[in-house]
Formats: sequence, structure tokens, C-alpha cells
Amino acid sequence: MSAETGPVRLIFNVGARRSGTHWLQRIVTAHSEIASIPAETHLFSDGLAPLFDRFQHGLQGSQVVGKLHVERASLVAAAGQLCDAVFAPFAGDCRYLAERTAGHVEVIELLCEIYPEARVIHIIRDGRQVVQSLLRQSWGPRAVGDAAAEWRRSVEAGLQSGAVLGAERYREVRFEALSAEPRQQVAAIFDWLGVGGKAAGAELEAALAEATLQRNLGTSPSPSSGAGGLDAAALAEFEAVAGDLRHRLGYPEELPTPRRPKRRLPGRLGRDSAPAAPAPGHPGPLLGQHLLDQAVAALRQGRADKLGAILAPGAAIEHRGATADCRLLGGHAAADFVALLADDPTLTAPQIDTVPCPGLPWSGAIMTCRVEGAAVHRAIFVRLEAGLVAELIYHRLD
Repeated sequence: MSAETGPVRLIFNVGARRSGTHWLQRIVTAHSEIASIPAETHLFSDGLAPLFDRFQHGLQGSQVVGKLHVERASLVAAAGQLCDAVFAPFAGDCRYLAERTAGHVEVIELLCEIYPEARVIHIIRDGRQVVQSLLRQSWGPRAVGDAAAEWRRSVEAGLQSGAVLGAERYREVRFEALSAEPRQQVAAIFDWLGVGGKAAGAELEAALAEATLQRNLGTSPSPSSGAGGLDAAALAEFEAVAGDLRHRLGYPEELPTPRRPKRRLPGRLGRDSAPAAPAPGHPGPLLGQHLLDQAVAALRQGRADKLGAILAPGAAIEHRGATADCRLLGGHAAADFVALLADDPTLTAPQIDTVPCPGLPWSGAIMTCRVEGAAVHRAIFVRLEAGLVAELIYHRLD
């Protein structure tokens, strides 16, 4: 994956937050030669960049506190080995592996130093729409000026890095162009990546199917177009902070008129539909996934204490598909269950695939591991109650 380990290359889909990085990731990874990392990693922005700041590459005998000396090449090589170990299981037999973390737009040069053959796709969206979307998020900035400054910082960081990398490794994609002309834009991206080929028609149609769905799964999806909640005062505040960049990027003074809403596609979120927000105090689906992850990690590590820490009082654990099904209750359920699974080879074998099934109150996954050359499947589901696991089902499918 890195230059030293093999032919698989990384694609980093980056951009300012709420610019369409998730949408771009789904489009790009619709191609059969491009594998996908399932969620934002924040690995380079929140992990490696702060770690790299703890080192200096000048004098070995320097007594500066918190800046240990190491040769830059050694540090980069070590980081590459770590990233390869993390990324390799996701790549499979694909030619490319795509990762998307919006914040990586500010550390492009670092990620490309670690992966010198990587490709970077930078999606840019009109900052006024980005600001509008950011202000709707519970985790976003509260003031227009702060949101505009964030958009400016992210976009300028990407443009500056792109000037260094050049057209072979860096490609800019406009959100608006991808929305208005998806066929041409997606085909150009695939050609740039060199994955057109004989299957271009089928691959392109799969990507176009994803291109019709712009929105993230969330309680506050991005608006397709229009100024929405930005009044004249908010627009003026945006212009004071980032108007010159908007002008430099060629965005017009007036935002486009919102398009006619499209019909919601069956089974998926359409461009102009939004899921209902959870009731106040009700845990979101990601909490179920988080607790499921912790439960699986505890089982794979044989840690009854970690499993017990996420179980609600009186939680039930069911073991299905074994020689004899059983149901464990009470304070010793975690320890008894870990002991029961001590001879299950799945818990020590490498995972080759998982199919997550997020939801409420149940959240689950089908986990596939390779045991002595054969695929072995396990279904694991947890039911949440008051933020803890009230019921856990472990189903042996072999």
C-alpha cells in the first residue's frame, strides 16, 4: 500500500466539512476496483499530525522539552508501516482503497509524504451553503463568521497542497458541477484514476446511482441549493470573512434558485428527504454501533471485565447455534459467556468482512472470519436500554 509494500494505492477524498466528502466517497467507491474504508478515520489529522509534532529533525542532542529527535525518513517509514497494518484488511483485491475524512484536507502533504503514490480528490462547495449546513449541526460552529473562517481555512489548505502535488496526484471537483453533470464528472474522475476500462459502462452507472443521493444519513442534512436560513446580515458576515475566496473560486454573487425537489428513492434517503430526529434523550444508532464494537472487542480479547462494563444490570446474553443454546443472566453473565466462547476460533481469527446492521433499539453485524482457510460467520446483536447493553445475542451461523 505504501511505496514499499505493494500495488494498492490510496485515494483520499477530502474537503471542508459539509462539502460532500461522504457523497464523493460513495460515488468513487461504487467502482469495483476501489475498496472503501467504512467511516471517517481522522487518522492523519487527529492522530499522526499531533504525533509528528512531538518530534524534531534537527539536533539529536537538543534539550527542547516535548520534541524528541528522530530522522524524518525513519518517522515517515514507521508511520507507513502502522497505516499499512490498519488499511490492508480493507483493501481486499482492489486496485485502490479510498478513505474520506474532511479534516485531512489540512494535512494533505503529510498523508502524501507517508503515501507518495496516493491520489487526492478535493471537493469544493460554495462556502455560503457550507456555512448554512454547518450552522444546522449540533457539533458545528455557532456563528456565521466562525463557520466561514473554517471553510476558508480548509479550502485554502487544499488548494495550496494541490499546487505542490500537481495534476497527476491532486484533482479538484466542484460540488455544483458534480451535481449538475454527474455523468461527465464521474467519468472524468475514473479516467483520471485509470479505472475506466472495458467495464466503464456498468461501473459508471453504479456510480451515477450513488450520485443521485447527496445527503448524509443524519438529522440535519445539507441543503441542495439556495441560501436557506442565511439572511442578508449573515451573508454580509460571510462576505467579510471569506467573500474574496468565494469570488476567486468563481462563485456568483447570487446563490442559484433551489431546484424542484426530487422524489425520494425507495429504501434510501433522497436529496430532499430527512430522517426523523431521535426523541430527546434517545440514543442515536451510532451508540449501538459503538457498544457493539466494544462488546466484540471484549470477546476477542477475552476480557469479561470490559464486557461487563457495558452491560446493564440484569442484562441477558444468548448463545445460539452452538451444541446447546443457552441464556445467561445476572452478575456473572459476562464472565460465564467469555469462558463459554474460549474455544471459538472465530474470536482469534482475522476478520475478512463485516456487514453492519445499525438501528434502534437493536444494532448488529454479521462478522466473517477466516479459520483454517474457510470462512466462518457469526451474527452479533445488542439491544440498548438507558445507554447500556440490555441484551446480547451471539449466533453461530456455521
